[in-house]
Amino acid sequence: MKDNSELSEKRQEEEKPKRKNYVSNKETLLRADTAIENLQNQAVIKEKMAVHGYGEEQVAGLSATRDNARAEYHKNEREGQESLASRATFEDSAEKLFEMYGDDRKKAKRVFREEPEILAILELDGRIPTSYAGRIDIVKLFYRTLSEKQEYLDRLTPLMITAEHVTAANSLIDATEKAREAYFREKGESEASTPAKNAAFRKLDKEMGDMYTIAAIALKDTPQLLEALGKKIKS
Repeated sequence: MKDNSELSEKRQEEEKPKRKNYVSNKETLLRADTAIENLQNQAVIKEKMAVHGYGEEQVAGLSATRDNARAEYHKNEREGQESLASRATFEDSAEKLFEMYGDDRKKAKRVFREEPEILAILELDGRIPTSYAGRIDIVKLFYRTLSEKQEYLDRLTPLMITAEHVTAANSLIDATEKAREAYFREKGESEASTPAKNAAFRKLDKEMGDMYTIAAIALKDTPQLLEALGKKIKS
């Protein structure tokens, strides 16, 4: 069961590695880790950077920005995974429901095939809508009507559409609707976490760029130390 307008919607990638000179969030964090480690612990780098105004206070600020970016990255990843899991739960529940309805619809159409009024009441005289919203409405109507009209249900009971079966169908409807609500809630939370993550990485990129600008001056005579900060040097 797939709904082109909703259930088949794919979570968009927030990172697009096809861009020229693209650096992923993971790569940015690893580069920042390398730079901060050497800014804190490599004696020559530490001394030369401090002389040029990039001392412990500046390194601590860069470290805090890196930590915040990592936290936002993990939060965004977690929200994304929760969104995917809730979508899978929703799709599984909806697929089971619509498969059940499809089988029951065929049975009911056969039983009431010469009674157009009942076919109309159960909305069996047209096509099944392709959208989720249209489909769930017709499914709800079908099982609600069978719950209310015992005379219809009595005629369907020989085909295994019993009161218990209808109760199970209505329970599955409720579960599917709740799963859909959970999916959209998680999807919204995932999307809402992306701007904060992007802002955190923009800040980290800027501060890393500022640090590299100073490092290019402070370490101009020792380019290998610039590479130790994660800055690639053209050979």
